[in-house]
Amino acid sequence: MFSRNNYDGRRWIIDVSGDDAANSGVSTPLARDNALAAGVSAINGLPILPLTHRSNLDIWYQNNIQGGVGSFVVPALGFEDFGRAIQQKLILELTQLPREETPPPAEAVPEPATMLGIALADSGLTYLKRRQHSA
Repeated sequence: MFSRNNYDGRRWIIDVSGDDAANSGVSTPLARDNALAAGVSAINGLPILPLTHRSNLDIWYQNNIQGGVGSFVVPALGFEDFGRAIQQKLILELTQLPREETPPPAEAVPEPATMLGIALADSGLTYLKRRQHSA
């Protein structure tokens, strides 16, 4: 569906979450490899590990699900830890670019233009605050 929607994204990411290894259907490594061959950039995993005993589900996710440049696995320690794991996953996805997508050096944006942009934004915020207080 990535190639058939109306959005032209720079990266195609699949996130997989669960509390057990695959137990039916197509081979998970084969599905991962097919998705990567079709143009998916990365497949990330979020396994939910049981609290009652040690599980190797995180290692299974690394070996069978994770793939592509910049991919990762973030385990949740039980369902109670799922919120923290999702937050960590989002931070990783939104703040870390894969090596091939490193942005240009900071000097590509002239410093005076940056300062002007900050000053304009600050002026706009000050104006909005004054308007709200006078209303």
